Amino acid sequence: IDLSDWKLEGEFPLWLLENNTKMTEALFRNCSFTGTFQLPMSPLPNIQAIDVSDNTINGQIPSNNISSVYPNLQYLHLSRNNIQGSIPSELGQMSLLYSLDLSGNQLSGKIPESIFGDGHPLQFLILSNNMFEGPILTIPNGLKTLLLNDNGFIGRLPNSIFHASIISLDVSNNH
Repeated sequence: IDLSDWKLEGEFPLWLLENNTKMTEALFRNCSFTGTFQLPMSPLPNIQAIDVSDNTINGQIPSNNISSVYPNLQYLHLSRNNIQGSIPSELGQMSLLYSLDLSGNQLSGKIPESIFGDGHPLQFLILSNNMFEGPILTIPNGLKTLLLNDNGFIGRLPNSIFHASIISLDVSNNH
């Protein structure tokens, strides 16, 4: 289902996910949704893509059971909302996740190393325009795009950057 740009208003439509268990994509970009990004009560193994970018979603990214509720999720975009808190380390347990965009929120803290779980296929990580801090993490092989601009990272780039498969890197406007 793609309801992008419909300018729907109200709470995030969790009921739509819960009542359509065969859905593979839930695209709610730029719909004026508010409230929090909640997880359904039951697993949704068919969902491969979720995009709720450009809304007014607030609260934190759910950390309990996200990998078991969405075991086949490949694409998670929550950019340009009002999401606070930190990145849940459980995202590293999402064994098929290859694209994660959390840019343009109010996320803070450090990026958990566990986000790159063993054999993780993550290729696109976009964390721009947040309030992250600390040193830039070790960059795993396989990551192609890493956008960390406009945060509060400190220190030098790790040596692993020169041995990684990075094609696009932006660390501008940090410390």
